[in-house]
Order: sequence, then C-alpha cells, then structure tokens
Amino acid sequence: MENLSNTLGEAGGRVPADLGLVDAMDLQCDASMLTGESLPVKKHTSTAAHAGPADARQTTAFAGTVVTRGRGRGTVSATKGATEIGGIAEELGRRSISPLMIRLKRFSRLIAMAVGVAVTLLIVVGLLRGLGFRERFMMSVGLAVSAVPEELSLAISVALAIGMRRMAKAGGVARLLLDDGYRQDRNTDDDRTRSH
Repeated sequence: MENLSNTLGEAGGRVPADLGLVDAMDLQCDASMLTGESLPVKKHTSTAAHAGPADARQTTAFAGTVVTRGRGRGTVSATKGATEIGGIAEELGRRSISPLMIRLKRFSRLIAMAVGVAVTLLIVVGLLRGLGFRERFMMSVGLAVSAVPEELSLAISVALAIGMRRMAKAGGVARLLLDDGYRQDRNTDDDRTRSH
C-alpha cells in the first residue's frame, strides 16, 4: 500500500481512513460508533514522550470517527473493508445460521434420506413383482411427493408462537426496548412519585 499522508482537519471533521498518527496536537476523536464509549478518546503519536508503551488504539485515528478537538496528521494504514469500521460492516453482513435452522436442515436431510431409501425399496419390490417402468415410476413419484411434509413450516410457526406465549407469561419477552436515558429518567420520575 502506498504511504499516503493525510491531515485531519479541525473539530467536526470525519476521519477518511484508518490513519497511523505521525503528528498529533491535543487530538481527540469520538469513537463511539466503534467502541460505544461516550467520551472522546485522546490520541497521540507512538513517539510521544508521555505515551509509555504505544497502544495501537491510541496511536491510530479510525475511519468514520469524528475529530472533536485538536489537529493531527497520519499515514493511511487501511481503507474500505480493511478498516475497523469495514470489519464491523463485514461481520454484520455475514449471514448467521440459528440453531433452529441447523436443526431444520438436519431434519430435512433425514427426511430426504428416508424418502430415498423408501423409493429405492419400492423400485426393487416393483421389479420383483414384475411391474412395468411406468407403474414403478408413478408409485415412486407418488411416494416421494406424499412423504414431503407440506405443513412443516406451519407446524414450526405454531410451535414457535406457543413457545413465545409461554415465555411472555413467564415475563421472558421484552415488548418495548427503551433507550437507557429514557428508562433512567422514567425511573427517576417513578422514584420522585413514590417518595411524595
């Protein structure tokens, strides 16, 4: 990768790529979108006298973060999908398979193997009884079609709904997700109401 130098602007500027800092003057960045921290992170160069052992998180300005204070300059260490935010986006984009889906796939394979064995047995029995190709073929197709559970998705939906209802009765289902600030204010109001 080319050793590109990029200057971080004043407060409010967005960092365009992951930058290894070579110069930082009172630089602070809001990295809440990466780490969830509510306070800006102080950044410094790896050669700073006060730094001690250099921590890569403190000596790098990450793409997508916002400069909240100071100025800095750095060399591009990663762009696009190779950045920290790109790695997070890639993780979010991956398709995750739930344990239920794994079990359903396993169950479907089991049904397919059982149908395959049954169709093979039917063909062998048809050959032994002297049935023609057309009759054996029609019986095999009929068996295969009838063995596939058409109502499997309906049965699973009903089972999940019943399970959800039981969890709701036990208090295990959150119906409303409130942000912490609202919940905290509400709890404070409730406490004031109770104390009077």
